[in-house]
Amino acid sequence: MDRFYALCGLLVAISLTQTSHAQSPSEPERIYSGSLSQTKTYMHQFVDSPDGSKYAFRYFPGEDQPKGRKGSASPCEIWICNSDLTGHYKAFTSSIGEGGHGSSVIAWVTDDLIFYGGVSFQLSTREIRWKFEGALPVARNTPVSPHKLYVNLRRDPERKGWYWIDPSSPSKPELRLVNDMRNLVSHYGGTWEDAGATYLYQNPSDTKLYVVVYDSAKRQEFAFVLNTDGSVHSYLGHNRVGYCANGHVLWYDDESLMAGNQKPGRFDLEGNLIEWLAPKGNHISLSHDKQWWVGDIYRDTLEVRLHRYGAEDYVVISGDVEYFGDFHPSFSRDGRYVFFQGKRASEPHPGVYRVDVSAITQAKSSATP
Repeated sequence: MDRFYALCGLLVAISLTQTSHAQSPSEPERIYSGSLSQTKTYMHQFVDSPDGSKYAFRYFPGEDQPKGRKGSASPCEIWICNSDLTGHYKAFTSSIGEGGHGSSVIAWVTDDLIFYGGVSFQLSTREIRWKFEGALPVARNTPVSPHKLYVNLRRDPERKGWYWIDPSSPSKPELRLVNDMRNLVSHYGGTWEDAGATYLYQNPSDTKLYVVVYDSAKRQEFAFVLNTDGSVHSYLGHNRVGYCANGHVLWYDDESLMAGNQKPGRFDLEGNLIEWLAPKGNHISLSHDKQWWVGDIYRDTLEVRLHRYGAEDYVVISGDVEYFGDFHPSFSRDGRYVFFQGKRASEPHPGVYRVDVSAITQAKSSATP
């Protein structure tokens, strides 16, 4: 009998080992390697084209690299490659001086059009179609349709605020004002001169906008939910750990938000907690089917974690790549890949990586809870 139980224990152990191996993520693949450069991107599902056939990313050429928010500004190049990691080419050089961190992201308008830093670029012709001079719009979320993309103006003292444009326009489109922040700063006792428009996300049906004002005098972020006509739906307060009032927020559905602010949770449109998602986590991204979310840990540990929504366990998917915090890991549109930024010990410069998580998500999604 003892031998029988021992044999059963061995079979269970083998089964668990095989299951664990089958549900492991792939090794992270580096999307691009430059000899004296690094790649960066702020994902939020901008990295892959709508049909999944292309990637776009930011590439900082040269040996002297920007060091994040506090580093010196540096121009970056926008690069394109195929999803099989072939066919890399430079689309254009951005005229924005960047420190490697911020709300600038690449927006795929269509499979053939991308928008970044005020520039509209067409892949089929490999040409810039038009660009804004001076005050440059900064895209922050994918358009609800190819004819509406929200942008912000942060560098024009006369036109600071959020706007929308028609990114499919064959010529430079008109800026259409959403909110210039003059009616927002009074909510927290700020001033127009010190306020800057930063993050903006629209809900799936484009009826509400989540926006963040950064006040340079108070050195603090303040969050609001707006109606799409620019009127205030709710004021969510200033940035605090565990609250829905910073830039690391996404829409779960039309009526609730997921906030990865060190202690991630889901919140209603007044900022009230609906549920905690995990004890720790930041910079979260939600899969299209809402069954999975990914977040990072970058204070006590540097890693990227994959969570099943509603479950307590998680899987570390960053592998042997040292994750670089503050760079927003994200799902691909089809949910197969997670993208993140970091560096292997053997590699001279940081880069963007992808890891295939389908072995985990398919196995656990098909399993009986």
